[in-house]
Order: sequence, then structure tokens, then C-alpha cells
Amino acid sequence: MLEVAVIGAGTSGLVAARHLIHAGLRPTIFEAARTVGGAWTPSSSSALNAPTKSNDNEHYYSHPAGKMWSGMTTNLSKYTCRFSDWPWPEGSNTFPTVEEMNEYLTSYSDAFLAPSKPMFNFLLECQVTNVEQLNTSSEFNYKVEWMDLQTQTCHSRDFGGVIVATGFFNRPRWPSFLPRNYDPRSHVGRKKYSKPQISHSSTYQSNQLFKDKSV
Repeated sequence: MLEVAVIGAGTSGLVAARHLIHAGLRPTIFEAARTVGGAWTPSSSSALNAPTKSNDNEHYYSHPAGKMWSGMTTNLSKYTCRFSDWPWPEGSNTFPTVEEMNEYLTSYSDAFLAPSKPMFNFLLECQVTNVEQLNTSSEFNYKVEWMDLQTQTCHSRDFGGVIVATGFFNRPRWPSFLPRNYDPRSHVGRKKYSKPQISHSSTYQSNQLFKDKSV
């Protein structure tokens, strides 16, 4: 059975793995975090306002791909923002919250990618560090290298294909500019000019940061 590496266990990675199995292939899913959900993993800050079913907030933490903030909902309704073979539960919001999206993806993973099923491998807290196409006639023509984040050990293995489902870029691009009205001559003899505070949209969590500020 041909083995395929799937990098990322968010929306794209989960559905890719499920359909690889359906096609008779064996996926190995690499996920740097300790849970599935990718960008739709609620952050620890959104847990403060999350409508949880229990008092256990261990599920909420700083996910390496998490870009969602407290109170955020999807911009697509549950009638279109869904997998064709996995309907939303009754009572879900028309525009699901971050927490509902994460529960939906977790339930999809539990249904089709449960650890007890032998047709795939699921490697959580394993960060892929390099992918190399091999010059070989073998069907295993991609070398994947990764680090086990729990043991801090490096591993490598050859696969017959690779699906990159890492989603958002994790390295924000920062501008290097000063305000348009900045005139260095007007600050001669005064204290050193300080640049305005700049934050990247990918780190936005709450509007409280901008309260009483000039944006």
C-alpha cells in the first residue's frame, strides 16, 4: 500500500487524509500541535469566554497555527462551511464560533481518523523540518524529515507522496516605515523619536489592546 505524508491536521489535512484512505492509500499525518484543528483551535484567551460543556480548559492553549480571537465566527454559514459527508450537529449556530468549528473538526477526525483504525498513522507534536524529492525509481520518492517535539529527537522516512496542508504562513511580514508626517528636522534637540506601536493582524486577540488609542 502506497504511503503518503500529510503535513498538517487542520481542515485541509484532515479531509485529505480521509480521502486518501478512501482511495486505498495509507496516510501519515504530521501535526506540530498536540490536537487537531489547525487554525481553528481556540487560543487560551478565547477560552475565557468559551461556552464549554465542562470546567476543563486544558483543551485551550497557544496553537502554533492559531489565528482566531475571542468572539470570532465563520464568514460562511454552516450550510456551506462543512464537509459534504459530515453535517453539523443540530442546534449549531448559523455562523459557527471558533469553539464550534474546532469541535466539528475534532468530531470529523474521531469518526474517520480514529487512532484504533490501522490504515493510517497520526503523529501529533511532530514538526516537519524538511521535504526532499529523491532521484529514485522507487515508489517511495519523497524523503520527509521531522522532529518529535516531546522527545526532541529527529527522524526521517521515505513516502510515495506528500500533501502540504499547513495553511497560514507562520512568519508575519512586518513593515518598516515611519508616519507620513514625520520630519526628523522637527525633532532636533528633543528626545528621541519613538516609532508607533505596530501589531500584526495574525496576533489579534481582542479590541481591548486598542482601547483609548489612536489607530
